[in-house]
Amino acid sequence: MKDYFKYEKGYLLINEEAFFLTSSGNWSETHQLQEKGHYEVQQQANRSFKAFVWVGLLVLASLFISFKSQSQYSLFVGLGLALTVWRYLITDTALRCKIPFEKVIQLKFNEIQKEVELHFRNANQEEDRIFLKKIDPKAILFLKVHFDYLIHVA
Repeated sequence: MKDYFKYEKGYLLINEEAFFLTSSGNWSETHQLQEKGHYEVQQQANRSFKAFVWVGLLVLASLFISFKSQSQYSLFVGLGLALTVWRYLITDTALRCKIPFEKVIQLKFNEIQKEVELHFRNANQEEDRIFLKKIDPKAILFLKVHFDYLIHVA
């Protein structure tokens, strides 16, 4: 059993031992992943902050250029560029971690909204959860088949 599925901010990879959340969907990235803990959450916050700063700087630059050039088109071009950069950087804001199967408590999902909620024990043995939004519908089918003992429909 080895498969991967796209969700809003990255990829859910599943093998024989764990769920992996990555930004690229590359299996080689899973070798260095740790269980979710304070360090992983801090790393995610740092990456998110950098993405917001880049987009914010682009928006400010586009506003400045549009006021200087007196052209409405430059504002739209700048905002379009900021949106493009945001779409590119959104995957960088995703949490990257490993969730071993033995630590998974429960899976909930909403097929209509294409959402999966994983309840598990993190690296600190605290109960935790992750929401995967806009997940590939094939992932829900896969989870139903292979993890039916953990599933609760939301």
